[in-house]
Amino acid sequence: MEHYEAYRDGPHILLKKDRATAYHFAWDGKRWAVETQPLDQLEGARIEVANPILEPFTVRIQPNPSRPASRYPGCSKLLVISDIEGNLPAFYELLVAQQVVDARGNWIFGEGQLVMLGDLFDRGPDVTPLLWLLYKLEQEAQEAGGQVHILLGNHELMIFEGDLRYIHPKYRVQTRHTGIRYNRLFSTESVLGRWLRSKPAVVCIGDLLFSHAGISPAVLRLEYGLQEINELVHRRSMGRSVPNKATLLFGSEGIFWYRDWVDDPPGPKVLDQVLDFYGARHLIIGHTIVPRIQARYDHKLIQTDLHQPHDRPDLPVRALRIEDGAFFEVDSRGKQTPIPSQ
Repeated sequence: MEHYEAYRDGPHILLKKDRATAYHFAWDGKRWAVETQPLDQLEGARIEVANPILEPFTVRIQPNPSRPASRYPGCSKLLVISDIEGNLPAFYELLVAQQVVDARGNWIFGEGQLVMLGDLFDRGPDVTPLLWLLYKLEQEAQEAGGQVHILLGNHELMIFEGDLRYIHPKYRVQTRHTGIRYNRLFSTESVLGRWLRSKPAVVCIGDLLFSHAGISPAVLRLEYGLQEINELVHRRSMGRSVPNKATLLFGSEGIFWYRDWVDDPPGPKVLDQVLDFYGARHLIIGHTIVPRIQARYDHKLIQTDLHQPHDRPDLPVRALRIEDGAFFEVDSRGKQTPIPSQ
């Protein structure tokens, strides 16, 4: 049996008028079947989430998520992970090694903050439990005085807009067997879909500016503030129109797809202009793969998207850790290495 067939997948909670139904996908050895669970009261309901690495965990449903802020005070301890793409085992191992969660997947990071730099979807087979784990950790972190920041990446937007070209074969098989299209499970009529659409695309934590692909010179010329950008992204994700000039945010020079901060950087002068405009000292990005987490221009630019090995569990998974203003590459075996600046 394949790894991704070894557990019940879900739940996905779909909303229709004043009714809510949880859909669980179960593998019977030959096919995926759907089991439904009516939910009489959604607010505060507790749902069990099956997954391939932990005992089933329980999440408390919040059907009307509030929109996060675009700016937060600085924090002395952050872990930044980019482009995990449904790789739940690697994600969990990294969180345990960095003492963000305990062996049962519970938040132990105290007032620390976890930043997910987008691209939770696609390529990996465990997107659903990964999302629910973050959903749970977000609540636990807030109760402990910490924070989980989930930023949207291009793969989230692709799912919102029905572009399924990179989803794992598991999910294609589920669609074929159940007749339920994958992106419907993350639509505006779903709990996970509404939760994800509440998330920002850009956020500033102290003097750290986070964006999945970075702020390009073209986006800078739009002179949109962080809150404006996040509002426009929210409108687009909800299927509403945005002003014509704002469509640039979603194209090749936009905050989800721009690659030149890695491939052909526009230079320190432009970077300083970006940082000055947004009141930050560092721009931290994912999206474009680099061989190691690396810094440029005296740590003003930090690139974090690494190849996360889906098929090589023997290889460690790496991330960025920021502690008391110092930058480290850390991995799922507990190794910590200072990041020099190029």
